[in-house]
Amino acid sequence: MVHADETGWRIGRVNAWLWVCRSQTVTVDVSETSRGQAVPEAILGPAFEGILVVEGLKSYAVLAYRKGQCVGQVRRRTGQLAATLTGLAQYDVQELPAFLREALAVAQRREQLTASGSWRRGHQLAARLDTWLVWHGAAPGDAVQRLARHGAAPREDWVRVLSDPEVPATNNHAERMLRPAVLWRKSGGCHTSPVGALGHGVLASLAVSCTQQGKRFVDLAVGRLRALVPHAIPLEGLPDG
Repeated sequence: MVHADETGWRIGRVNAWLWVCRSQTVTVDVSETSRGQAVPEAILGPAFEGILVVEGLKSYAVLAYRKGQCVGQVRRRTGQLAATLTGLAQYDVQELPAFLREALAVAQRREQLTASGSWRRGHQLAARLDTWLVWHGAAPGDAVQRLARHGAAPREDWVRVLSDPEVPATNNHAERMLRPAVLWRKSGGCHTSPVGALGHGVLASLAVSCTQQGKRFVDLAVGRLRALVPHAIPLEGLPDG
């Protein structure tokens, strides 16, 4: 299971993105000028077989990985869309966040339900989502149809939270990982050069990964520095001048 997220960044005067991918034991921070799919694919590799928990960025959608979609973000976006509509269109859009709220509630109460009860509720909710997507996807071209067609692609990612108890319903974990970087950016942080961006990414990745694995980053750093320093040559072994 890997959580991934990104936020706006700068390298010198160039707009960039700070990407973070984190599993249970390893974290990778990368600063890149691209927000495309090549960045997470380079971090995870084309043969990644785990589950990638993400938000709705298209760069993730095109990756051929199993994914868990952040339900909370979809709820927020559909709520914002509903606020711009009126009448039947508004009602139709509001049905989707209502479904997602129920899915989130079922996922959070999974341990309180029997295995058969959890399975039954999950299939009922998935069937409701399929009905909504098919019905509104065939409607005349409007905001509701565009939402339905957009939602049809990540459908499996939305309902995975109902079938896999390991998949979280939100990507809050990744968002928390980025908060220190966001605060640093607001206070005038970011990087002044590509070399600084690369160095920070390596050090930040190692420091956080050490913490995750219960190890001290300072021990790793000291060990590496000592390995780089050549051993002293005894003067006694040198020929007379």
